[in-house]
Amino acid sequence: MKLLKPNWVNHDEKPIFSVDVHQECLKFATGGQGNDSGRVVIWNLLPVLSEKAELDESVPKMLCQMDNHLACVNCVRWSQSGFMLASGSDDKLLMIWKQSKGPSGVFATGGIQKNYESWKCVYTLRGHSGDVLDLAWSPQDRWLASCSIDNTIIIWDVQNFPAMLAMLKGHTGLVKGIAWDPVGKYLASQSDDRSVKIWKTSDWTCSNTITEPFEECGGTTHILRLSWSPDGQYLVSAHAMNGGGPTAQIIEREGWKCDKDFVGHRKAVTCVRFHTAILKRQAPKSQKPQQYCCLAVGSRDRSLSVWMTALQRPLVVIHELFNDSILDLSWGPDKCILLACSGDGTVACLQFSENELGTPLSEEDKNALYQRIYGKSATNMENGSSSVADMVIENSELLQCIQEKVKPPTLPNISSSNHNNNCVGPVIQNTTLPSSNGLICDISNNNPTTMIKSGNLAQNPAFGSNISPVKAIGQQLETRTADGKRRITPVFIPLNQNVPESGNANNLISCSRATSTMNQSLDNRTIAAIGAETGISNNKGIESTVLPKAAITEQEEGRLDSRLVKSTKPLMQPLKVTQDVFQSFPYFKRTPTPVTDINPASFISPSKVFQASTSGPKIPITVTTKCEYQKTALDYRVHVHNGCVHTATGLLAKVTAYRLNVGKLWETYVGSPIVNFNFCSKCVMLCSLDGSMRLLDLHTGSIIMPAISLTTAVIQCAFCPKGRLVGVITECGILRIWNIETCSAVLATTCSEVFGKHGAVMQFHITEHAVPLIMFANGHAYSYSPQLMSWLVLNTKDPIMRHGLQTSMPKEFNKNYLSYPLTSVQASTNAFAQQTAAIDLNANDWQTQAKIIFIENQIKLCEAINSPEELKHWYSMLAFQLAMSGNEKKLRLLLNDLLGSPSIAGLKERTHILDISKHDLLESILKQLKAHIKWQRLYMEYNELYEKYKILRKKDMEIAPVSLKSSQCTITSQFRSVAATPAITKTETESCAKLDERMDMT
Repeated sequence: MKLLKPNWVNHDEKPIFSVDVHQECLKFATGGQGNDSGRVVIWNLLPVLSEKAELDESVPKMLCQMDNHLACVNCVRWSQSGFMLASGSDDKLLMIWKQSKGPSGVFATGGIQKNYESWKCVYTLRGHSGDVLDLAWSPQDRWLASCSIDNTIIIWDVQNFPAMLAMLKGHTGLVKGIAWDPVGKYLASQSDDRSVKIWKTSDWTCSNTITEPFEECGGTTHILRLSWSPDGQYLVSAHAMNGGGPTAQIIEREGWKCDKDFVGHRKAVTCVRFHTAILKRQAPKSQKPQQYCCLAVGSRDRSLSVWMTALQRPLVVIHELFNDSILDLSWGPDKCILLACSGDGTVACLQFSENELGTPLSEEDKNALYQRIYGKSATNMENGSSSVADMVIENSELLQCIQEKVKPPTLPNISSSNHNNNCVGPVIQNTTLPSSNGLICDISNNNPTTMIKSGNLAQNPAFGSNISPVKAIGQQLETRTADGKRRITPVFIPLNQNVPESGNANNLISCSRATSTMNQSLDNRTIAAIGAETGISNNKGIESTVLPKAAITEQEEGRLDSRLVKSTKPLMQPLKVTQDVFQSFPYFKRTPTPVTDINPASFISPSKVFQASTSGPKIPITVTTKCEYQKTALDYRVHVHNGCVHTATGLLAKVTAYRLNVGKLWETYVGSPIVNFNFCSKCVMLCSLDGSMRLLDLHTGSIIMPAISLTTAVIQCAFCPKGRLVGVITECGILRIWNIETCSAVLATTCSEVFGKHGAVMQFHITEHAVPLIMFANGHAYSYSPQLMSWLVLNTKDPIMRHGLQTSMPKEFNKNYLSYPLTSVQASTNAFAQQTAAIDLNANDWQTQAKIIFIENQIKLCEAINSPEELKHWYSMLAFQLAMSGNEKKLRLLLNDLLGSPSIAGLKERTHILDISKHDLLESILKQLKAHIKWQRLYMEYNELYEKYKILRKKDMEIAPVSLKSSQCTITSQFRSVAATPAITKTETESCAKLDERMDMT
């Protein structure tokens, strides 16, 4: 933290009563006393923060000085947008300032002083009969509130300045401070009458009056600036008393309870100010991030304290910061700075680091928090009322909905099981394969591996006091990675992943000592079987062979126990090995347990791995390269040894397949070095340097398809989840997908349109419908549509795409390429930390429209790649976002499209999308609308239309012949006969016509 007191920020040695930092953190305003009038000054913030800029004479310090007020200025506040500045003065006036073009001048002691910026008073607001002491802009700049010594509060209509919206009367003393609830439902005011009042913005009536903490207070402060926490849960008042000592009282929104306060100041608290952002950082002794708010408190004792809601004590306390009372505080929204001003005419700046304060929550996450807490969109708040409790429920069916908060739709079963289908080396359970060295691995906290003897697992007494409320594991759990090592969960570790860490570090084994023990214990055969994929350079003979770092990607990393944290560091450092390592490479210990044949259908489950890594080894391979590498997935490992055999015409590559709990299955040779390979539960695909591709049976090694020439080497090869399709991408951009069962080509095209400008291809996947999914190094992803004969954009750096992915993607999504290929690709290529269905505070913000545009594009992509499960999800998400954004026109268009018309059903209209009935989608959307009380009339209207539609269609089905002809003429005649039959009355026919007419009107 840095403390700065720029002496050039002054009002000619007159008091400064107010300070406020602009939203862009480039300037700040001060208000106070001038020579012969009230003074408002706008200062450049850069020279305050930078010594170099302060010493640079070309950098202006004062940007503009305004002496228009006739008396002392008590408060200055920037609008939320930053376009306007409001000032309140002892002359009973409020002035609204806006910047105009060009410089201006002001009379000073040395003549006319140049202003680098020109700010003009565009509105003068008259309404108070006494000094104006405090100001506050509402969220979204809908209103401006001011309070005065005339005991009143005035609400000004910002859109219609200088119109007065309401005058709030109720205080019996001077009103010295006001603050808006960040979600716009309440306005709080504090007065010399020893009370804090809460006013409802729906009707501007007083909702609550809090007096208990202020009964002992005297009117000893010039101002009482209270503040509301950015999450809306707490209101902190200024001058309060507790046991005879001054405090800053905490008033909880839930029940307006007053049982907590900030203590420590020796004299009355004059002002409090929350940082406008909700902050987050890693909780000490825990892996769980914590969210909190930050508050500054100023007092008449000339001291300043900074508090965090996550700490029991203040973060910092500065005594005797000024020579007089602290009168105002202001945080820099985009920077970790705090400005304070005093009656002695000086300003102080506290500059914090992000490590000290924390990282601000993004606007999307902040808005999502509002949605979770208050269950409503802030777009409804601008009219003053949006609470479900304030609305009249017109249908008894909807009464139950007010008990539940509206939540965005999610993909089903995204967290119940692990759907990371691209992971290599899963945990193999229910096996009896023993470990060759009796060691386990702890890879928490991104530290190098710590090895502990499994037979010496002692109880850690440090766990006892911290985790008593958490149910511990009843017995020791043992899981096993693909390379045969055991992972043992001690009996004393609870299942809850968010258990706080023990503070007793002495009971932990030293990582460096344990690593040394590990290196001494491992034999050569163990070293050879550590990595899931290992490349070994062998051009200079086996004696000089070095085992490189295992470049393990997310795809290739073994799936670990859910309580373990994945390490980003390699498992081991490079080690020199000898010839003996490869004599039985890789090493397996046989088990006497009989093993039954594998059922390929068991690997179709989305919760299981269905293939090995799609990319090649991280080593260059040439015709003369001698190297070894392997891949492990499912219960199998395939090992490739290039340059294994010397012949008269060149080197041969040897391929060996193993089953982990059995041993070697088969062995074969290939005449060209293998640069990439992949395998699923049925087949092995071998891709050579000469561009040839071979397909073998995984269990027997038999050839399934003849060798295919692809001109250049393959860089990516993949199977579909069920193993029916196989595809490759070559260096020159050729894309091929084959059907293994029929030995026929399904797709043959080129990637030249998307190659070369996005970096290397990082991942390649194939859906069950032969749709290729390609992900590049720069985060872009594409898919090919044979119908459109074009590449489809799945992910780019487009702002709309990025915003949509960050705010609309399911939270904690585990990839599942079988059921959710589109979302899985976007989750892989989009580096978002928290995906939330955020609600935008600004109704006119571009973000609201961007989300809707993104979701509509997602629906079309789901249709193009034939993904019905995702289609249903994105239709529900579209309805949710339209409902939250208040877009009735688009909601009606969506509902009309899904409802259809009963008079032409089956003739012209498409009644299904990807074999999903439109009416099924309509029912899910109506269910969404039912939860939004705001749309109760729309729900009832379309629910009635849908019920009438079903009645009319049911009668059509009863009268129509059982066996329908396929020709359109026959169907048309049947509908004519239906219309002519007396079973459908004239009233019902008119109802059908009215239904169509009603839909046309909507």
